[in-house]
Amino acid sequence: MDMLGKHLKDLFYAINHCYQNQLLMPCLVLLYAGIDVAASLEPSAGIGVGDRFEKWVERYMLNSGALACTGKDLYAARCGVVHTFTPDSDISKTGRARVIGYAYGDAEVKKLDEATSLLGRQGLQVNVRLLDLIEAFHNGFEVYLKEAFMDSTRWTEVMGNAGVWTTVMTVHCVTAIRRPTRIETMTACPAPDTRRAWRSILRPALAPDENAHSAPATASTATITTPALFIAHRR
Repeated sequence: MDMLGKHLKDLFYAINHCYQNQLLMPCLVLLYAGIDVAASLEPSAGIGVGDRFEKWVERYMLNSGALACTGKDLYAARCGVVHTFTPDSDISKTGRARVIGYAYGDAEVKKLDEATSLLGRQGLQVNVRLLDLIEAFHNGFEVYLKEAFMDSTRWTEVMGNAGVWTTVMTVHCVTAIRRPTRIETMTACPAPDTRRAWRSILRPALAPDENAHSAPATASTATITTPALFIAHRR
């Protein structure tokens, strides 16, 4: 599977796994990091991380009006959750965004709203159903990839941005790269199959089949933070 497809499948599988197993903070961390990743794919020269994040969620996650939060609220939540495991960030503390509360499982957003009101936090907190937020991300990412795919120039840039993601390489490959004299050939990785980059990746990940998921990494593999530019073949 091409790098884009594999990473997206793994990401959505992990988010869903955390949600189903009540691993709520890891679920939120993966969700907000995933939105960051999605926004980073879009060509956005000269745009800061925050503005890029907000622009992406407003266009692909909040356009239906199903979620009461804003792009600024989500970015503030992202900063708090990812960096401190809390709902607060410098943005919300200075009144530029509302804290986000999450209704999980059978809990109703209405009840959470009532509690927020009783605590006098109207205007300071906005509440969402966590599953709605996750589904908004899934749906938004699917729409985004389909939209980008229809524009060849834009798609080329998207795939170029995806091309610098972390890759998984075998220990033998790493050894070959570290010892050039043992490399028989070194060829460029094949281009991702753009025809199926968004097909059968996002939808199935909402309810993954654990038996179909790729096996976890073993001692024979190593994760290398480097662009996936080459495949090295040993003698």
